[in-house]
Amino acid sequence: MRGISSRLPFAFRGFVIAAALILGTVAAQAVNQQVIYNLPGGSSGGANAHSNLVVTSSGLIYGTAASGGFKNNGTVFELRPKAGGGWNVRTIHFFKGGSDGYNPVGNIVFDASGNLYGATSSDGGGTVYQLAPNGNGSWTLRTIYSFQSYPNANTPYAGLTIDASGNLYGTTNSGGANGVGAIYKLSPNGDGTWSESVLYSFGSFSGDGQYTWAEPVFDAAGNIYGTTVLGGAYGSGTVYRLSPNSDGTWTETILYSFTGQADQGVPKDAVWLDSSGNIFGTASADGTSGAGTVFELSSNSNGSWTEKTLHTFGAVGDGYRPFSNLTPDAAGNLYGTTYVGGAYGAGCVYRLHPGADGRWSENVVYSFTGLSDGNAPATGVTLGGKGVFYGGTELGGSAAMGVIYALKP
Repeated sequence: MRGISSRLPFAFRGFVIAAALILGTVAAQAVNQQVIYNLPGGSSGGANAHSNLVVTSSGLIYGTAASGGFKNNGTVFELRPKAGGGWNVRTIHFFKGGSDGYNPVGNIVFDASGNLYGATSSDGGGTVYQLAPNGNGSWTLRTIYSFQSYPNANTPYAGLTIDASGNLYGTTNSGGANGVGAIYKLSPNGDGTWSESVLYSFGSFSGDGQYTWAEPVFDAAGNIYGTTVLGGAYGSGTVYRLSPNSDGTWTETILYSFTGQADQGVPKDAVWLDSSGNIFGTASADGTSGAGTVFELSSNSNGSWTEKTLHTFGAVGDGYRPFSNLTPDAAGNLYGTTYVGGAYGAGCVYRLHPGADGRWSENVVYSFTGLSDGNAPATGVTLGGKGVFYGGTELGGSAAMGVIYALKP
């Protein structure tokens, strides 16, 4: 599960929320937050939103719930907008465990034919699945790969990335030749089967990265970028690049090793690359307040990289513990979430705005109260039409099982 080992106790969060209510500090916020789906939990539906949502061009929303449903194994759901307002919600798959997998993790992706792909972290080391739409509105799940034990890649905590040829890429938190995670590729074969290959095993040398919770990200040249939560020169995680060679092998380069403490450390999510090749991401721990940071890496002419901290979390009313990736808007602002913190201690959505002087300013766009509007946003936000952002929370809502929400400017 994403970020569980680093989260603050729920009792602390509840104390902050209760104190805010008693003091009368819950006030109208600058944006309109609307809960569009209360995750029900139990046998009727999913619980605990952990992965980013996919918003299609027609306005449909797809996502996964880490638990709930059949034997609490998790679900995949669809939200379809109604013509007169509101949403129709349905679960398109209840995970059953066994070869079907359970505990869906990370990003889901679609191919050009409308098939949906994702990963699960449990049952024999995890699976990669395909959900194919049928003509009658139902979906058929097929497990296209079951992860194997060491020295194969094993136990994904991240979802998938897809290329133009329909190949799938992901990372695992364990397995690989050194037992500390790997980057893998799944390629479709002509007979409907898939072939798996390990592109790189972490821990291959002293100072290499170890363990990763982040989806791989491609640049225009076909290089892969990502983060590891541990390892590196100081043990606090890395940003790496994987470059393809002409013979089909890949070469890994550590672009930055986090030092922890006043710097930053434990990056848990995917990075974002701008059009100039600068790398942006979040670190869930350390920084001057110990609450996590947002960072930027810029390449130099000699091949080295310069790291800059854009924001340190932890001030009063600010976010605390960013577990999500960054999402850009058309104006160049970056949006993300923190699992706790904000005005009421239940997490927040924040914005980073670039200034003309190269400095970035941060403001909290929305603070969750921990009540009906949601609690503990473990996902990032996804930009849909008309500037609306969509996201999910792990807790809160009418059943206290999490919500899917919309933020309207």
